[in-house]
Amino acid sequence: MYLNAFMDVLSGWFSRENLPALTGYAIAIFCGIFMLTELYSILTQKNEPDLFMMLLAGVIGGLIQGITRDALLAILAALCWLMIYSLWTIRQSPVWRELMLASLISYMVVLGGRFIMVVLEWHARTHFPWVTHPKQVPYWGLTGQQWFGISWNIFIYVFIILCLIFFGRRFLLVSRLTSPQV
Repeated sequence: MYLNAFMDVLSGWFSRENLPALTGYAIAIFCGIFMLTELYSILTQKNEPDLFMMLLAGVIGGLIQGITRDALLAILAALCWLMIYSLWTIRQSPVWRELMLASLISYMVVLGGRFIMVVLEWHARTHFPWVTHPKQVPYWGLTGQQWFGISWNIFIYVFIILCLIFFGRRFLLVSRLTSPQV
């Protein structure tokens, strides 16, 4: 009797519709275990916490994938954390700090668009169960995919505008010096 109930629970966890969530939680647990060992080496040997921050990004991404079942949102959130940490490490260099800040803000536009898309699809699934394609339910005249598409298309303009605000006419020099053709 108990074994049958336990097998029902396991079959629910490992079913096809729960596989993305299970994968996300497994990634979070795996990275969390390695975070503990890395934390021990940081505390005992006074190492830089770079690997710890990458594992923390894995935990953040795994938890977000487990909650939302969206792998792209999990990857975007993990990379956003790494960009925030990188911005903190280069905070003394004014040019690179402002360039990284412009990149981070424009990246957050994409992350926000994906988050809006996931929330709108979740809302359509939970409040309109008769709809067969929840990605096509419009909100404020746009579907969730269109919100993500708009944010994806405007992030480069946000980056250019922020660089012009931060650097002014120096942006042409900075963009020339950071281009791979130099």
